[in-house]
Amino acid sequence: MASLNDVANELGISISLVSKVLNGRMGTTGARPELIEAIRRTAAEMNYQKNPAAVALSQGRHNAIGIFIHSFGRPGSGNVDALLHGVSSEARQKNQRFILDFFEREEEFLAFNDITNKSIMDGVLLGGLPHEELVEALLELKASSMPIVTIFDKQINPLLPNVSFDQVEMGRMATDHLIQQGSRKIAHIVDFEERCEGYCNALIQNDMPLNGKLVYREGGEDFSYARGRRAAQFFLDSKTSFDGVVAQSDEEAMGVMNVLLAAGVRIPDDVRIIGMDNAPYCDFAGVSLSSVSQNGVQRGRLALKMLMALIDGETVESVSIPPELFVRESTG
Repeated sequence: MASLNDVANELGISISLVSKVLNGRMGTTGARPELIEAIRRTAAEMNYQKNPAAVALSQGRHNAIGIFIHSFGRPGSGNVDALLHGVSSEARQKNQRFILDFFEREEEFLAFNDITNKSIMDGVLLGGLPHEELVEALLELKASSMPIVTIFDKQINPLLPNVSFDQVEMGRMATDHLIQQGSRKIAHIVDFEERCEGYCNALIQNDMPLNGKLVYREGGEDFSYARGRRAAQFFLDSKTSFDGVVAQSDEEAMGVMNVLLAAGVRIPDDVRIIGMDNAPYCDFAGVSLSSVSQNGVQRGRLALKMLMALIDGETVESVSIPPELFVRESTG
C-alpha cells in the first residue's frame, strides 16, 4: 500500500500538493488540471489508501471500541470466544481497536463506566449475561452521546439496540431435529425454562405427548457434565422407554452420552442425543455430538456493524439472529 510520500516521489512533486489533492483540500492552491488528474491516477495505480489513524483524527475519532462482557456458558463452550471472534473480525475490516474487559457484578461495570467516555472510545458493546439493573447507567451513558449496542439473549431496554437470539427456538430446533430423525420418546434436561418451552412446542407441533417422567429438573441453571450424568441415570432408573435426549448444553449432553454408553446403550441406534452451544469439543467426542449454536460469530459481527452505524449518525433497530443446527453422529 503506497503512502503520500510514495505518490509524491513518483511524480516528483511535493507531499503537500499530493495531500491537498487526495484529501480534497485545495483551497486557493493552484495546480494544472492535468497534474491533478495525474496525482489521482498515480495514487489509484499505486493502491494509495488514507492512513486510518489520520482519518480518525480528522473526524475527531479514536477508532477504539469499548467491549464489556459478562462471561456466559460453561467453560470450554466457546460462547464468549465466538462472540468476540465475530466482533474482532468485523472490527479488523473497519480498522477498529478494542478496549476489552470482563465483569460479573454491577459495581464492576460501574467502575468501567467511570472511564467510558468519548475521550478514549467511540462506542460501547455490552454482551454476555444480561444485567437489567444496569439500564439506568447505560441510558445515562447513551445520553452523553456515547453509542451503545448490547449483545444479550433478550433486549433489556427499547432505547438500547440489541442483537439477540431466541432461547425458545433453541429448544424447539433441537427437539424437532430428533423428531425428524425418528425419535418419538424424547427426554429433556431443564436449565432454562425458555428452552424447555421450545422442547414442549416441538412435541405439540408434531402431535406428540409430553411425558413428565422424561423431563429432568434440579432447579437452577447448572448446564454441567455432572448434571447430565445424574439426568441420564434418572432416565435409566425410571424404567421409562426413551429414544432421544435434548440437553441444554453440550457438557450435559456429554454426561448423558457417557452414562448411556457405559450402560450398553448404542448411540444413535438406541438413543439420539443433541446438545446446545456447538462447543469446540463436539467434533472430538467418542460419538461426535450434534448441537444447536447460538450463532455467536454472526451476532458479534452484526453488533459491531450496528455500533459503527450509530457512530456514523445512523439509526439502527434491534435484531434477533436464529440459532443454527449442526448435525453429527449422535443423532444419526
